[in-house]
Order: sequence, then C-alpha cells, then structure tokens
Amino acid sequence: MIAILIFGNHATQLENLSCYIKPKNYKHKDIKALSGDIMAKITLYQYEGCPFCAKVRAKLEELNLEYEKVNVSTDGEDETRVMIREKSNVSTVPVIDIDGEFTGDSGPIIQKLESMG
Repeated sequence: MIAILIFGNHATQLENLSCYIKPKNYKHKDIKALSGDIMAKITLYQYEGCPFCAKVRAKLEELNLEYEKVNVSTDGEDETRVMIREKSNVSTVPVIDIDGEFTGDSGPIIQKLESMG
C-alpha cells in the first residue's frame, strides 16, 4: 500500500503504511491520511493472569485497536516496572502507553480508549 501525505505544499509518499492504518469504521479526530486514519502506537504493560489487564485487552479487541503486549515481571524493582511506574505514577498493572502518554489503572485506560473513537 502506498499513501500520499500532504503537508502544506509538500507531498510525501509512504510505502507499506498498511500496519499504521486503522479500520475504516474507526474515526480518529486529529490525524488523517488520504487512504485512512493513522493509528496511534499502543503498548499495554500487563500480566497475563491479571483480570484488570484482561478488561483492557477486551476493550482493545472490541475497538479493533492494534497494540503491542508487554508482560512485565512481578519484581517491583525490575527495569520495565520502574520505568512504567515513573511514567504513569502507578505501581500496578495494567499500564498503557499511547504515543508516549502513559496511563495506569484499567478504569482510566478504558475511558481513554473509548475517547479515541
């Protein structure tokens, strides 16, 4: 897939953009490409057996949002856990990173995901 993005008087051709295009039924309010909406980069930090993480995964699936899943250690001093705690101000999972903006706790995460539509 090739998409042309127009910035002022400049046109840019992007190849292999398909992994960054949202489904047609998804409406992103801010950024659009001529061939569809550009997808936010979403990373979910979680434990596989966590019920709150499962709620967030279910909402991501329901909204047809692509995301990367990162299983974190239960060790609170683990490098990844320290990083998400510093960026989200939350010491538990789930934590979601949407284009560099970190949000912790399933309730606020689900509200943020629903507001993207």
